[in-house]
Amino acid sequence: MDSTPCESGEYGRVGRYLLGFGILGLTVVFSNVFWLVEHPESYFAVSHPSATLLRLELAGYVLQMVIGLWLAISLVFDVARWRRVAVVLWPLTLVLYFAPLPTARQDLSLAPALVVAALLFWELSRTLDRATRAAD
Repeated sequence: MDSTPCESGEYGRVGRYLLGFGILGLTVVFSNVFWLVEHPESYFAVSHPSATLLRLELAGYVLQMVIGLWLAISLVFDVARWRRVAVVLWPLTLVLYFAPLPTARQDLSLAPALVVAALLFWELSRTLDRATRAAD
């Protein structure tokens, strides 16, 4: 009996295809929550972010769109060029993008949401790593 991709830890074409569309969806969502990240003081009880944090956020905003789109395209159309680089850089661009958001130290009520988001993000990063490593 052959093992399925889920059992062996490897991802087939369909798995990478679904991951690609998932990354594309996340890139679109992150591109449309710009004002939440740009002006967190409107949504949370924190002060306006510093100019440095806003510059990091702008760099992350542009880079997450570019790298997220390339990662989605490379997963959907099975293009190996620069795919592993995009898997490493895309999470880093998201860290830059979300830099102005308050930390748990600034607003303790956000701590559970931040923990859940970090765990989901970690699992997505691991899944991307396994899927692209198996394909390359």
